[in-house]
Amino acid sequence: MEDQLIFGYPKIKTTAPILRQASEEQLDHIKNRISRKAPTFLSSINPVFEETVQVAFMLCEIINNYQKREKYKTFFANSYLEAIHGAIKIARTASKEIYKKEEGEVVFYDAGQRYQFLFDPLQEGCEKALIPGITFYTRLKMIQESIEKNNPGIVLISIYQENDEKEVFEIIRQIKRKEIVTVLDLSGVDINKIHSFGDNFLQQFDCVVWGEALSDNQFPFGAFSTRDTIYKPWNSLDTCLTHSSTYGGNGMVLSYVRKVIRKEFMEFHKKKYLKKFKKVETSSGAKYKMAASYINRYTNVLFRTTTPMNFKKVSGSQFYTNKEKKPSQKQYLDCVGGSGCNLIGHNRDEIITEVIDKHNVNVDYFASLEASMAQQTGLDVGFMGNSGASAVETAIIMALLANKGKKKIVVFSGNYAGKTLVAINGTSDDHSNFEPLYAEVEMINPFAGSARYDLEKVLKTNEVALVWFEYIQGGVLLKLPPDLISLLNKYKETFNYLIGVDEILHGVYRTGNFLSIHQTKIKPDIITFSKALSNMTLPVSLTMMSEGVYKRAVNTNNKVVCFYEEIFKNQLAAHLAGNVLNTLEENNISENVKKQSLYLKTSIEKIFANSPYYRNVEMSGLHIRFNLNMKKYPFKFFSFSRISNIITHIFYKKGKIITYYGRMLPPLNMSDKEAKQLIEGLDKVVNVPKWYYIWVGIKQYMLTRFHTKF
Repeated sequence: MEDQLIFGYPKIKTTAPILRQASEEQLDHIKNRISRKAPTFLSSINPVFEETVQVAFMLCEIINNYQKREKYKTFFANSYLEAIHGAIKIARTASKEIYKKEEGEVVFYDAGQRYQFLFDPLQEGCEKALIPGITFYTRLKMIQESIEKNNPGIVLISIYQENDEKEVFEIIRQIKRKEIVTVLDLSGVDINKIHSFGDNFLQQFDCVVWGEALSDNQFPFGAFSTRDTIYKPWNSLDTCLTHSSTYGGNGMVLSYVRKVIRKEFMEFHKKKYLKKFKKVETSSGAKYKMAASYINRYTNVLFRTTTPMNFKKVSGSQFYTNKEKKPSQKQYLDCVGGSGCNLIGHNRDEIITEVIDKHNVNVDYFASLEASMAQQTGLDVGFMGNSGASAVETAIIMALLANKGKKKIVVFSGNYAGKTLVAINGTSDDHSNFEPLYAEVEMINPFAGSARYDLEKVLKTNEVALVWFEYIQGGVLLKLPPDLISLLNKYKETFNYLIGVDEILHGVYRTGNFLSIHQTKIKPDIITFSKALSNMTLPVSLTMMSEGVYKRAVNTNNKVVCFYEEIFKNQLAAHLAGNVLNTLEENNISENVKKQSLYLKTSIEKIFANSPYYRNVEMSGLHIRFNLNMKKYPFKFFSFSRISNIITHIFYKKGKIITYYGRMLPPLNMSDKEAKQLIEGLDKVVNVPKWYYIWVGIKQYMLTRFHTKF
């Protein structure tokens, strides 16, 4: 392929981290938020924070050149690459559901050649690529010819300067007559370049992708903004969680992005905007209204009907409704923890004294983190990422490269691996709207009577590159059966497949041991981590692999390996992650997890023994899951998802506990007092009268149906 300098930029160097070293401004920003006890990670649903909804609103205004036009809804990710994946997912969904084009074909203008080698690391071609159905071009003329000849479902244009704006504009005008979803990737454009686009340029596109430039390349960030008519398939109660992210839209990053946008786009200093922003900061109703318009109407509804998350202060394991202690202040126990991120507490003062104040840009904190994790896992090589999904994506790619010639990936139904276009292959769900996806995936039900036979059959084909799984499935809290584990070990050397284990939720002492697989005989080649390493401050993940996997992957495609080894390396995030590990070891956290989990299990079983509604409790360390008796009145009148929403709200309202869908993930360093607080709150929830469930259910229905005040 010819090397061209389209839009004035050469090809992007793939061996340099995309984020700059920590600046004083960044460190001060983090320090200030921690000192104020401002919330960072609360939930995996975007519309939690005032900063989040304000940034979504501002991106829509920028696209529309500050004029009243069709609104754009924004989803926040953790990198430009995650944002591109999300944009392709919504574009394929809209192409299929709105324009009835089932192929999911994407024509991708990638002048800087930033993406093709990542979407097809094995160089198999469009149909057999890891992310198939995408044809790449480096010349706009070739895009025009492809549109005329093939009439694809999606056209994605990635630009690096505005020089050829006129030519791109003409292509988009041509597309408008053909019912093609259009995506503009601005992640390679400096933020100050956006000012020079013509008044109507950005608004011509159905979806706009933003990258790390909006964080001044200081924080992990990405986003995609989609016009309402195209976003519609995801804007319902049934589909609003189609795409989600543990870290995306978090308070720490989005508050910094808000600063950058306000600094670069002076329009937002006008009185009308300042007034609007102030209202969002002081009124939860205004925040929800903006979230409904510029993020998602129905994720907004989910919050209002379950746990409003209007918390101004978070500290340790507690949420507070006011910044300062007042008679009206309410206190809640955090048992969600940013979907399992809260190991040792929100906004610890030690983060300031031990990390922020001591951070030295000349120190290689990643090397120390890698060494610590190598000691715990037996795997020597680590790659950093920005989310659990990016860690799984890296793991899958490295495994396929290391096992060249073998294409098949085996996963187990019930597994969760993330929602990028690569990680989604390891997630058990309906992916039909995002197809085509990687074809060589074998899904096996581990709890079926035929599971052993099914697994043995596929392993003996000698085509398996990777067997990927959560040992303890996060959704149902069930362990993989021992006979499947023994089978994997039995044939591993014979058929040379790799074993990859997802420890993103249960790793780093959540179960009491550093790894959830501690008491098994599994010998993984790759392990992924994320939530536990965040220190409730920055998005981060880590993929650990054996030196053998790393070397074989390098021999197959050094360019791809170098990219993933360096692109998301972040010394500040590594410093924060190392601090988590040190704190856990110093406080003998393993013993506390075992102690508190035993107390909680015994206490919960006593409470449930007298309840007709709560059947039993399942626990793995400090991951707690309640099983309901759905045959009892009034539960039998509700679906499982509906009763789960009702119970979540009752935990919030009566128990003063933040939980979700009958699952609890309390901090691992919870004290005896906090464990007692959990049990006392649970006792109140279990003893609410029958009519209260019905009353909450009716109120939730009214808000869902008519968007009334809850």
